Amino acid sequence: MPGPVRHVVTHALLAGTLLAQAGDVPGEAQPPLPPDVRVPAAPPLDPAAQAATFALPDGLAVSLVAAEPLVVDPVAATFDLEGRLWVVEMRGFMPDVDGVGELEPVGAIAVLHDDDGDGRMDRRVDFLGGLVLPRAVAPTRGGALVIAPPDLLFCRDTDGDGRADETIVVDTGLEGLDNPEHAPNGLLPTLDNAFACARHDRRYRFVDGAWVVERARAVGQWGITQDDRGRLYHDTNSDPLRVSLVPPTEALRHPLHGPVDGSDTGIALSRLARPSRMTPGVNRGYRPETLRDDFTLRAVTAACGPWIFRGDGLRAAERGSAFVCEPAANLVQRYELEPGVDGTPLARLVSAAGTPAGDETRGDGASTPDGRPPRDWLTSTDERFRPVALTGGPDGALYVVDMYRGILQ
Repeated sequence: MPGPVRHVVTHALLAGTLLAQAGDVPGEAQPPLPPDVRVPAAPPLDPAAQAATFALPDGLAVSLVAAEPLVVDPVAATFDLEGRLWVVEMRGFMPDVDGVGELEPVGAIAVLHDDDGDGRMDRRVDFLGGLVLPRAVAPTRGGALVIAPPDLLFCRDTDGDGRADETIVVDTGLEGLDNPEHAPNGLLPTLDNAFACARHDRRYRFVDGAWVVERARAVGQWGITQDDRGRLYHDTNSDPLRVSLVPPTEALRHPLHGPVDGSDTGIALSRLARPSRMTPGVNRGYRPETLRDDFTLRAVTAACGPWIFRGDGLRAAERGSAFVCEPAANLVQRYELEPGVDGTPLARLVSAAGTPAGDETRGDGASTPDGRPPRDWLTSTDERFRPVALTGGPDGALYVVDMYRGILQ
């Protein structure tokens, strides 16, 4: 049987004009595409039509788990011990190219139920609504931790209707309203019985009946994961995989000592991106070094949502691999982890065919017979395929959270 890759997706239509973006240099030339370049159309596709745009390694298949109207604008998801899928819906994100209305309280935490056991969700319950740009959820202790900027909440359903009716503010002062890209997220349950975050200088533990806030080094940007040894992995938008060999909490134990070496170490041997569709609309795509001659993204620019796959639903070679989302290039990458000479894991980017990637900036990038770089592990020709997070499921499969939209930033 083909190995499963599960797909949690929303479908929405957005339109608008292009405006200046953060990071533009005043006076820098931003030439348009050559007049002979024709960008393929990107109409919204229904889930069945979108499925035909995916390319995966042989022996793997994508199956749909949930789509609109069951789920809308998902940015993170996780399973609880009962097999229910908890989804963070950032419905307010970029309603138009100016972000007008982004701070409206329309976000939600939804709990999806597969009532007939066929692997596809049948029903949703709105656990928590009225949120502004929610970012993470972690079911725990009969309720759930929720990052709802500027607060970290612990919410419980006390009357059994599936909806939160008790809310406790565990922490406050979290960012995420002014710049959704750079603010705490994640809420990963760690092996030492705490909840770690990316882009956050704190973590959280339940001790003697109360939530305790612990100091930590802020690492990563969007997404956090761990391997079988409990080492934490994260990334930045241009650096697809980093590791904390020294736990972020231990890195700051001495108040007079700065962050120690090893608490935030880059391990990706390649930053290449290898889409199956041209991507001229990426961040600063007007710069010559951003795109290849065929107008595909050369190196990652929106890397996020790393996940160390520890299940058994894919092929044996995939277990222990790191998977990283690249929504700007409509793909998910796979990195094989191997020990370095000093024990530091090294992350080797491999293609859908299992071949290693070189470094195009040095002229040693692997290519196919037609001269093109081999495509990444999961790619799509649908420009609206926006994978932003990954998680493992109780069936051993890898679950892909697809925000599915035209406007990404």
